[in-house]
Amino acid sequence: MRPGTCNDCDAGNSGDSDNDLDFDDDTDFDFDFDFDDDTDFDDDTDFDDDTDVDFDTDFDLDLDSDSDATLRRSRGDAADRDGLLGGRRLRRLHGGQRGGPLLSAVHDLQGWDQGVAREVPRGLHECVWRQLCGAAHAREVHRRKMRRGPRQTLSRPLMDLVADLLAADALAHDAQYRKGLSNHLPMALVALAGLGASRERLVAFRERYARRLEPAPKVPDPAEKPMREGLARHLGTHARYAQLAELFRSRVRSEAPRDVARDALRELVPGLAGGAFHGLIRVAYALGNPGSPVDEIAAALAYMADVHLPLEPADGAADGAATRSLIVLMQDVAKDAGATAYVGKRGLIFDDLGDVASRPALALLLRAASHGPRTLDAAAHAALLVYASTSHFTALHCLTATHALRVLLPLLDEPAQATAVLARALIAAYITMAAPALMDEEATDRMRSRVVPSWDEIARAACASDNEHVIKLVWTAREEHAAYGDPLYTVVAARAAGL
Repeated sequence: MRPGTCNDCDAGNSGDSDNDLDFDDDTDFDFDFDFDDDTDFDDDTDFDDDTDVDFDTDFDLDLDSDSDATLRRSRGDAADRDGLLGGRRLRRLHGGQRGGPLLSAVHDLQGWDQGVAREVPRGLHECVWRQLCGAAHAREVHRRKMRRGPRQTLSRPLMDLVADLLAADALAHDAQYRKGLSNHLPMALVALAGLGASRERLVAFRERYARRLEPAPKVPDPAEKPMREGLARHLGTHARYAQLAELFRSRVRSEAPRDVARDALRELVPGLAGGAFHGLIRVAYALGNPGSPVDEIAAALAYMADVHLPLEPADGAADGAATRSLIVLMQDVAKDAGATAYVGKRGLIFDDLGDVASRPALALLLRAASHGPRTLDAAAHAALLVYASTSHFTALHCLTATHALRVLLPLLDEPAQATAVLARALIAAYITMAAPALMDEEATDRMRSRVVPSWDEIARAACASDNEHVIKLVWTAREEHAAYGDPLYTVVAARAAGL
């Protein structure tokens, strides 16, 4: 697969090549698919644009008799990895982007309905639409099975050391310091360990970073626990971290931590922008690291709850929003005078995100991201493009946030809803940057083709850094590169590491 930004492909009916599908009145299709949550895929399957996957199962379309008759007559070889989504010609119907990996293929299905209706013979329209949705669903099921969070190759002694350091920090330090800055120590320790830092480096970083932190707050009244009133009343107060930490500690010590997290995330995900995404990121690092102690998981969940920040969309649907990609929406935002002239209030990302959502004129710009199906692939691609184009500090947090949500995706009951929340937050973050210009396709491809050091060299440079954001960025970029294959991740990681 070739990662990238935009590629307009011919949607006509002439000329054939791999993955190019021609549609005319004589075209036959074979729609033999049965996709459900139990669909099993071989984790070793490598999907790229030239991969053909034979789905040899029954697909009950539940069509009316006329359509069913058409279906039975239809035969063909539309069974590539995304069904009809894999055809480069169809991909253009919604103005899709090429590559990285079929980012346009599933994130705006509503727009495809109209496009397919125009290009496919009338009798096959419903068949095409149903296969489109089924194939997209199967692809998402496969991706969720493949995404298990950060891969760890730590020795047992090193894993035990990281666990000890995380547990000590969770109990000794507050989740914030200096009136709103996030405690990055647990996240940096996980990232350093994943990048190959030595035992000595981990201890030295912990000792140096901990000097800036503040002691963990005490629970004012042990009887005053959120569990007595329900979690919802205590979200986003910025004043209940101690009580929330006590609540989650009591739960993770008596229940399965991942079950506690799954239950809590139902209420926490709508406010994932809180703390400039740091609550989300800390939870992902805690749950993605197999050696995380329960006290760190509890502290991470408590922090995400305490800084909860919902960015509610404005009422009403944005015209054509469902047919526009997230990057196109950002380009539209960049044409808004209010967005390009935005100036933050205090200089903290968290405050600026809330400020954008509170301004009616700017809040209207967020609603487009709330309509139409969005995929995490599209969000990751947009975050990468913004960061690659700008090196902006806020864009760095957008990149690490998309990685964090990917790690947590298997724990979410409604991943599509979580992705819509993230998309809204990314638009808000883009506005807080005053909607800077993004690289076009040609500039992105030039940047992608740069010769950069190997991941081992980049990781060594990051491990030697005392900058927690460099460490997290390189860790994120390496993990996202492994997931998506876009060499642009390697380029931005090398740049961040000073190479």
